[in-house]
Amino acid sequence: MIHSQPLRATFFARGKSESQRRCFLTNPKDDLTVTLHVNRFRRHHTAAKASTLRLVLWATIGIFLNCGIGDLACHASPQQSADDAQQPADDVSPEDGDASTTQPNTLPTVDLPPLPEEQQADLIARLGASRFQVREEAVLELQELGLRMLPALKQASLEHEDPEVRARASFVYRQIVQDDFDFRVEAFLAGQDTGDSFAGWFYVASLMGDSPEVREIFIAAAREHGKLVETFDGHPRDRLLELENVAHRIMRMQIEQMRLPQEADLMVVLWAIADPAIPISPQVQRLAISLMQKSVANELRKNAQLENRFLALVGNWIRRSRVDFAHDTLWLAMQWNMDIDGMTLGLRAAYEARDPMNVQAGLQAIARFGSRDDIPPLLPFLEDHRVPDGDAQENPLMLEVRVSDVAMAAIATLLKADLKELGFPAAVTHGKIAFDPRSVGFGKRQTEQRSRVRTRLDDLIQRERRANKLPAEVPEQ
Repeated sequence: MIHSQPLRATFFARGKSESQRRCFLTNPKDDLTVTLHVNRFRRHHTAAKASTLRLVLWATIGIFLNCGIGDLACHASPQQSADDAQQPADDVSPEDGDASTTQPNTLPTVDLPPLPEEQQADLIARLGASRFQVREEAVLELQELGLRMLPALKQASLEHEDPEVRARASFVYRQIVQDDFDFRVEAFLAGQDTGDSFAGWFYVASLMGDSPEVREIFIAAAREHGKLVETFDGHPRDRLLELENVAHRIMRMQIEQMRLPQEADLMVVLWAIADPAIPISPQVQRLAISLMQKSVANELRKNAQLENRFLALVGNWIRRSRVDFAHDTLWLAMQWNMDIDGMTLGLRAAYEARDPMNVQAGLQAIARFGSRDDIPPLLPFLEDHRVPDGDAQENPLMLEVRVSDVAMAAIATLLKADLKELGFPAAVTHGKIAFDPRSVGFGKRQTEQRSRVRTRLDDLIQRERRANKLPAEVPEQ
């Protein structure tokens, strides 16, 4: 009997733990909890051994629906398990459907002839029958029909007036979709499927090529972030929205659950933003920086099979990165020797960033990746005397570092001049980062020393120009 009010139901399974004995079937859309009093059925069906076995099977279904544990067939009778094991081979093949994701809101398509609507309606109605045996037989029959029943099951799980029917329809729907997905994955990873049954694969293959390693990462991404992978074949707007959801979810799992990011997490983000039509939001940029600082990024960089394609994606991200995060992004580009990509972002940050700290990071990147030919774009910054907020308080050397100071250090570095000899007494230089911007400033009362460095730099530029070692467009100082 189904009551008008939501019911709290308990499944009892002999030999299970307390948490397993009390599992609930909940429809998240309607927020209804369905009660199935298994003990009631046991009292009515103890006469026959077969009915008792069915009772145990149904109780186990309830446990697995809540706990997300694998194949139900292993808990059925040996003959029943054998029959269930044959279903994928008999009813589903790679040609039968092209389900693009494991998410239940995506319907795999099937070329088998549809069942009559009356037969579909009868099967759905039997999910809410008063007799346990009738309901159980309907579940098994629907599972055997497989993909052909997905549209009807989808509709019933969302719209049927009986909450028991909705719950069972949702369960059977998810089982069929998962079985179909697993079957196609097996063929795909074995190289027996070109990938046309997986939404997003051809887009990923165009970026990464086709190899066993790429296929494994793709499947891992499809399992973990199926909706985002599906949007690779869709409209950029849908991809952008789902990318925000994925970024929020990954960040939350890292913070709340202390979950280490996986290869699929990093790659799915890089795949999504490889399309120039997808703008990079602040949240996605933060996530990308965070993932690139984890060990998973170094592991991919050291993978001989994936290194070149991976670095190409990283370079694309660096070039397109937001300039308001240039400081952290360019630091990574310098550590990874991403010359062309770092230079591109460096120029953008120098001219587009509003925060002096990111402007300084851009000038530093130009000094690290550039040459004498890149001096002309730096000259205007010699007149930029802005100081990053809180710079004097946060600077470990207690120096005031203006944008013009970093510009002078960058030009001197491109001219192969020694920064300390030029007049930066605390300058710290390194091949990976050119110099530390925090070390090329001056005390607040050292205005004369700053002026002397500027005069020496102007003289150096003039000597280089007279020796034809600088581009002709460098103006007179």
